[in-house]
Amino acid sequence: MLVGALSPKLQKIPLTTRYKTTLICLTIGLFLTYTDYLYLLGTAITVFCAILLGKWARKQVPDKYSSID
Repeated sequence: MLVGALSPKLQKIPLTTRYKTTLICLTIGLFLTYTDYLYLLGTAITVFCAILLGKWARKQVPDKYSSID
């Protein structure tokens, strides 16, 4: 639900800026998973960024023959 609510607002940002920012957040989330106290936060950030990257990649290169959505 959060990705669906933020996606239209984030579409106004240039694509390269979105990818760079998301990859930086993804890296930070991965590093947070190594700590004892923040691993749940790191996992949430990593999953959120992965969902965003998948959604943006699907919009850039739609595959009409793929049944994966």
